[in-house]
Amino acid sequence: MNILLLFLGGGIGSVLRFIIGAGVVSKFSSNFPLATFLSNLLACFVIFLVLTVFKWNDIPKQLHYFLVVGFCGGLSTFSTFSLENAFLIQRGEYLVLALNILISVFSGMALLYSAVK
Repeated sequence: MNILLLFLGGGIGSVLRFIIGAGVVSKFSSNFPLATFLSNLLACFVIFLVLTVFKWNDIPKQLHYFLVVGFCGGLSTFSTFSLENAFLIQRGEYLVLALNILISVFSGMALLYSAVK
């Protein structure tokens, strides 16, 4: 049952990440990887919501597998974040690279730190 919940959550998260990417790419033309940033921040926000309702050890296993591991795992993407940063380096866009890393890492950490403190 846990594998099924993980599978369903991951599938929904991946489809949402695709929709966010398609929507952002069609509406904005920017060197900043906005779609990945929004997807990752949304995943952090979902975990923030789960943690504000439950303490980390009190999250029901089914909810943990479906939302935290599955949905947020499918929605967020460190590999795409890293690839986009590699492209920014390749194109010599060091200011955008620095902004992407700083804004992405610190906004996600700030959001989740506020939930665990």
